[in-house]
Amino acid sequence: MQKHYWIGLLLVVGMVGCTRGDLAVVEPQNALESPNDALIEHGEVSYLGEGFDEGTPQAGYHELRPNRPFRGVSFMLTSNIPVADYSVLRPDGSWSEFRPMNYDWEYRKFQNNYIEFDQPVEAFRLRIDDTSAEFLRLEFHDFPVGEADPHDDSEVDFLTELAETFLGSALARSGRWALPADVAAAGSRQNVGYDSAPSFSTRNCSGRLTDGARALGDYLTDNFHGARFFQGYNCRRIRGSSKMSMHGTGRAIDVFVPLDRGQADNDLGDEVANFLVENAEELGVQLIIWDRTIWTPSRGQRAYSGAHPHHDHLHVEITRVASQRTRISLQPEPQPEPEPQPGTNPGTTPTPEPIVTNSWVGWDCTSDAQCGFTSGSQRGFCWKYNDGSQRGFCSLSCEGLCPDKRGEAFTFCVDPTGANRGICASRSATQNNFCSDIAGTDSTAALRYVGSSGITVRQRDVCLP
Repeated sequence: MQKHYWIGLLLVVGMVGCTRGDLAVVEPQNALESPNDALIEHGEVSYLGEGFDEGTPQAGYHELRPNRPFRGVSFMLTSNIPVADYSVLRPDGSWSEFRPMNYDWEYRKFQNNYIEFDQPVEAFRLRIDDTSAEFLRLEFHDFPVGEADPHDDSEVDFLTELAETFLGSALARSGRWALPADVAAAGSRQNVGYDSAPSFSTRNCSGRLTDGARALGDYLTDNFHGARFFQGYNCRRIRGSSKMSMHGTGRAIDVFVPLDRGQADNDLGDEVANFLVENAEELGVQLIIWDRTIWTPSRGQRAYSGAHPHHDHLHVEITRVASQRTRISLQPEPQPEPEPQPGTNPGTTPTPEPIVTNSWVGWDCTSDAQCGFTSGSQRGFCWKYNDGSQRGFCSLSCEGLCPDKRGEAFTFCVDPTGANRGICASRSATQNNFCSDIAGTDSTAALRYVGSSGITVRQRDVCLP
C-alpha cells in the first residue's frame, strides 16, 4: 500500500511509563528497548513547518486527525522552548484534558517521546511554541509497540487528502540518491573498513550513543540546515537475524531531513550524504543509507531495497575508532592571501575588519564582514536600510525559499523594495524577541518573493525596517 504523508515542523520517540486517569499510557516491558523509536513501525507522519504552518491557530493548538483511530504517537522536537502539551479525542467523542509532554530523551535542543494509549483514539491536539520550534515530527500508529524493526513499512494506509494542500514547493528531483561523479570519485578513495556488530544480547548493548556518534550528529545538525534532528541508540537485533543492530552498539545515528510532498528532499539530504561520502575516512563513516541508496567505501553506491526507503532520514554508521572521539574538527581548506590593491603600500594597508562567520540571517550589521557566514555557494551580506544610518541586517539572495539554521529564527524570502530582488529576512519569533532584538526593524506582514522558483506565495510576519 502506498502511504501518504503530510509536511510541516518535526520530532522523536521514547516511552512514558505512567497512567493518568482515563488516558492510560502503556509501561514498556524492557527499559533498554524503550528510549528510541526503533521498535515502532512507520505509520502516518506529519511535519509542521516551512511551506505548511500558517502560524499558531486561533484556538491555540494544532489539531491532527488521521483517517483512522491510532494507538500511539511518536514525537520528535528540536526547539529552544521545548514545552508542549497534548490532548486526545476519545472514542466516546470527548477530549481529554491537556497534559504536559514528558520527554524520554533530552539533549541540547533535541527531545523525543513515544506515547502509547490503552485504547484507540481519534485525534491529537498539540500546544507548542511554533516560533521557537525548528523541527517537529509526529508519527501515528494504529497498533501497540511490538518487536518491529523501524525500517519496515506497516500495513497502515492513512489516506490524506491534505498532502497536496499544504506543501508549497515541488519535488527537488525524482529518483533515488545518486552520487555526482566527483563525489563518487572521492568516495572511491576512502579507505574505511567495516566493524561489524556482535551477536545480539542486552549485555552487548552500549547503553547509549557513543561519544563519536553524538559528535557526528552534533556536527551535521550544526552545519547543514537539512539535518534537523538526530537520534540513534536502541538495544535490538536486526530483523530476522541473531546479530545486533548497529543502533545497539551506539555507533549508528538516524539524521532526519524534512520531507518534500511525502518524498525525499534531495536538495537538503543529498548535501549531507555527499559530504559524508567525501569525508568518510576522516569521519570514520563505514555505511550510509539515504533515499533508496546504500553506500560503503568498499562497494560504492548501489540500490537499497529495504522495506523502508530511508527517504526522511539518513542512516549513518561509524567505526569503533571513530566512536571514541568527542568532537568533529575537519581542517578547513587553506584560503589564499588577498593581493594588495594597486597603488597601495602593503606595509601600510589598514587591517581589514574581522569576518564574522558565526553570524546569521537577521543579525545586526553595518558591513558585509559582519555577515561572513555561507550557505551553499552564497556568502552572507549586510542589507542596508535606506535611512542613511549604515545600519542593516545580515541576509542572503533568494528566490522562493531561504535556509534555516538551528538555534536561529526561521527565515523568509521577501522583496522589501519592489525591485524584483529577493533577500532572506528573519521571521518574527521568540529567538529575536519578535524583532525587538534587530535594531531598526518591526514585525511586518510580508509576501514571499518567489521569482522564478515556482514556490507558492505565502505571507509571514518578518523583521523589516
